[in-house]
Amino acid sequence: MTQTEKYIWLLNTIHRSRGRGLSLKEISDKWRDYMAKEKPLGRATFNRWKAAIELQFKVDIKCNKSGGYRYYIANPEDIEDDKVSKWLLDSVSMGTTLMGNLDIKDRILLEQIPSGLVHLAPIVAAMKSNHRLQITYRGFGSYFSSTFPISPLCVKLYKNRWYVVGQCFYREKWQEMIYGLDRIEEARVLDETFKYPEDFNAENFFEGTLGVSLYEKVKIETIRIRVEYPHAHYVKTLPIHPSQKLIVDENGEYAEFDITVRPTEEFFMEMLRGGALIEVLSPDYVVEQMKGWVNDLYNVYNRK
Repeated sequence: MTQTEKYIWLLNTIHRSRGRGLSLKEISDKWRDYMAKEKPLGRATFNRWKAAIELQFKVDIKCNKSGGYRYYIANPEDIEDDKVSKWLLDSVSMGTTLMGNLDIKDRILLEQIPSGLVHLAPIVAAMKSNHRLQITYRGFGSYFSSTFPISPLCVKLYKNRWYVVGQCFYREKWQEMIYGLDRIEEARVLDETFKYPEDFNAENFFEGTLGVSLYEKVKIETIRIRVEYPHAHYVKTLPIHPSQKLIVDENGEYAEFDITVRPTEEFFMEMLRGGALIEVLSPDYVVEQMKGWVNDLYNVYNRK
């Protein structure tokens, strides 16, 4: 278990206690149970870890002396609001949990992630130092690989695949392109640097996009969908898009949501995943497009 994983364990343990907090004895007992060791977590070690957490993760751990010397996180909203930090904490916490239970690994089933993570480290390193990358890339449907430089601007995780947005010299100008890491055969950080564009914002770049494909000619719409129960529970707890808002909730029957996205191919494919449990209600032209997708699907099976 690495030192960082120990910090993550302590941070998550205190975070899960919410406002109630934990005494040092309770933390020590949890650590002993987690590691299956008789040796408790000593105060000196706890203080070192606490200081490291505050320094590395900018998390403020306080002690409520009037409430029985219980430790709690004074700024939990910073963890919840910071998507990267929260994802990192959740991921490392999951990894730490799995590493501590390898004796039952045959009972822990995971989804397979396409190869490509090996390139994430050099890409992020290049992003941090504003260095260009030389990548060798072979897209789906291509017979040959191509090698060319890109200026990496941001990375995005979508449906277990990592993507990098990079400025590439394409059609006689530098423009933003999206590359799947699992289709990158080689990535090398170059000595050449680039100036990060001041007008580029990763969130705005993917505004209204469901997935990673960009369709600038398709305007952003507020689309209302109806989801039948019990599938509505899943859509509530794992939103289709960050813009999703619950509008109507006929508990036990259906729920209606508004999502503000571009009605692109990825949107309609997401709707089809729900089958008859998801219905597009408005606007009318999106409903008509959805009917076309459903009709095409019907024709595929009607030919057999």
